[in-house]
Amino acid sequence: RKFLGDLWKSDQFLGKRSNECAGRTELEGTCVGDIGFSVSVYEDAPTKPFYRVIVFNSGSPEAERDYIMFLHRLWIIERFQDQLMLTWNLEAWQGTTKNMTERRAPVELERPVRCAFKDTEFQPMPQIDNTAEAVQLPPRQLAEQGYWVLAKLVIRKILPEDRNQEEEPTTYFTGAGTGAMHAGLTSMWLRAEDEKTYEAYLIAGVGFECAARRLFKDVRTTDTVEYLHSYTHVMDVYANAIDRKMGEDCLFGRRSFEAGADGRQFCEKIIGHTGPELFYRGQSMIVTVEEEPKQTPTSQMLQAQQALEACTYFTHSPWYAAMLLMDDNILFYDGKTDGGCKLREPLPQDDRLQKCPMSTAADQECLLLLDNVQPLPV
Repeated sequence: RKFLGDLWKSDQFLGKRSNECAGRTELEGTCVGDIGFSVSVYEDAPTKPFYRVIVFNSGSPEAERDYIMFLHRLWIIERFQDQLMLTWNLEAWQGTTKNMTERRAPVELERPVRCAFKDTEFQPMPQIDNTAEAVQLPPRQLAEQGYWVLAKLVIRKILPEDRNQEEEPTTYFTGAGTGAMHAGLTSMWLRAEDEKTYEAYLIAGVGFECAARRLFKDVRTTDTVEYLHSYTHVMDVYANAIDRKMGEDCLFGRRSFEAGADGRQFCEKIIGHTGPELFYRGQSMIVTVEEEPKQTPTSQMLQAQQALEACTYFTHSPWYAAMLLMDDNILFYDGKTDGGCKLREPLPQDDRLQKCPMSTAADQECLLLLDNVQPLPV
């Protein structure tokens, strides 16, 4: 903001303030501990015609992770392992090794982790009741849709329904992480609500087509959305292996990744593992296998979880993205990238091939889980 000077105009926050920032207004930025949703507005006025950029902010790492797990639990259980392998092969242009094909744990050790992950009650945001009271909304709305409810209310403070669209500056949306996801969802929502198109540039985002079909019924997911532009690292797990992206999809970092760039040695270690093996963070368990007690998650799973964090430290970082995109050999003058750009078409309404999971086979598989799983003694 110091670099941009007068170009930064305002913040807009909606949610529950922390005790340290209880006196802040909704037009002031967020503090550590605030729970809610915020955007930042930048303008190049007083020149005319002038431009405006609305940045959709993401939350704390802990809250963002729980929100992603809440939205994408079904995908992580049913689709993640295969999609991660496709990302490694087709997006990053890396080969599959024999070791990768053998990484998934035996069913006796993987299934308890899968079932425990399935039964974890991920919350779409912390302190739902208190936050709902602060924003004067029914807690059920936040429990069902999380930050998306707040995102629409915030954007309406900047773009009210009765605004004069003819005098409105050229406006772009952007964001990173779940902020990028909300920027894309909001652009699609306003296209339907206001019949107005806002170009959105999504940096290191999160896939959202299937989550929106299942949870956000006010977003039309069957339209082609060429006005969404995603820029993601070829090995960004959250963008490429979780859910489906929509709009123009531009991949970057392929050349440096092939040459052994930062993060590759960590990303390689997660290929072949299942989603629950990588994302489960609950209590360890003792499982009886052939009359012998064994611990799960196994040491191999725990090492893979650490590798996942290290991999995404680089590939899912907007700061790492900014560094790479400064290279003219990665981001070209026409906006295309070294990994190529293509338009992702939406799924048909009926989704006959069931590319978006609406249920999980784990519901039945876990009923068959023998009573041989015990919590690890503390």
